[in-house]
Amino acid sequence: MRRRPFLALTLALGALLVPSLATAQQVAKTIKNGSWKGVIIEESCYLKLGTEKATAADHNGCAMQCLKKGLPLGVLTDADGYMRIIGNSSKDNYAGLTRYVGKRVAVTGALSEPPKTIPLPPMNRVHGDYRPHQIDIVTITTAK
Repeated sequence: MRRRPFLALTLALGALLVPSLATAQQVAKTIKNGSWKGVIIEESCYLKLGTEKATAADHNGCAMQCLKKGLPLGVLTDADGYMRIIGNSSKDNYAGLTRYVGKRVAVTGALSEPPKTIPLPPMNRVHGDYRPHQIDIVTITTAK
């Protein structure tokens, strides 16, 4: 009986920490502001299947299913490689970006590196210390 108050206190403190960890994932030091061209893809498909399959037009259905599961989107750029999309564009499971999945886009925004203090998600444990650059998109348009 004496452990129940301790358990309740532990659970309450844990619940308070969860939002702060989620917020911490979005905090990073900006490397540069700029513009890039690339393709919007789903991250786990990119890591598992590689560039060619993850960017193929017939893969968009799979990418949309992964997106519904809460997996992250990113921009596979022509020059700087893959950048995970963070910030306002990532809200509500990337609701504002779903029309761009699998399409070539031009984006502007702030490029950053994720802090090394953030625990790696399970997917990163499989792929080693995989920490993609992050981009907080300011503008996005379709490109050729």
